[in-house]
Amino acid sequence: MNLILSPHWDDEVLGCASFLNSEATVLYFTQGLLSFPGWRKEMDKVYGDGGFQRILLDFPIHHLDAIAQAGIITNIEHSIATYKPETVLIPFSSYNQDHHAIHDAALTAMRPNDKQHFVKRILVYEEPDVFGTMASFKPNYFKPLDIDRKVRLCGIYESQMRGHRSADLLRAIAQIRGMQAQIPSAEAFEVLRWVE
Repeated sequence: MNLILSPHWDDEVLGCASFLNSEATVLYFTQGLLSFPGWRKEMDKVYGDGGFQRILLDFPIHHLDAIAQAGIITNIEHSIATYKPETVLIPFSSYNQDHHAIHDAALTAMRPNDKQHFVKRILVYEEPDVFGTMASFKPNYFKPLDIDRKVRLCGIYESQMRGHRSADLLRAIAQIRGMQAQIPSAEAFEVLRWVE
């Protein structure tokens, strides 16, 4: 089972479309804003089309960095204890404060100890903003991607798809990551832990 930590209601598709299937559960930390009136309908359609399970939390969007880390960590630990995932996918610690907060909380929640489920694989996922900044993301795991499916799922999030997340950009990134892996299209991840 794969657990995807999604700070917002589009991160699961932007970074982990290749993992969205019946083996995945997405933990959403925030929900929508009044300024995005169609967000819930969009999220429900992606959920219906994506074939994965979901957990909805309701932390304040764009303010996860102001929440006590203990509350976020506790929710991640609870999900790990409940679902016992083999793989957890976490956002890259980008300039987005919500992604940064979830990334850091996830590392603490998955520290090895004898009281909780040990997650064998921790992967950091990439999103278009990470690719554009060429920050310190170091991809070393590539997963084949159905880019048409990713673009279709992203297109459902009409309220979120703007120029910096355009279909053309998603296709270009998938092609570059595919060339690096010598396959047609791929998503790239950074391995933080991999235990067979």
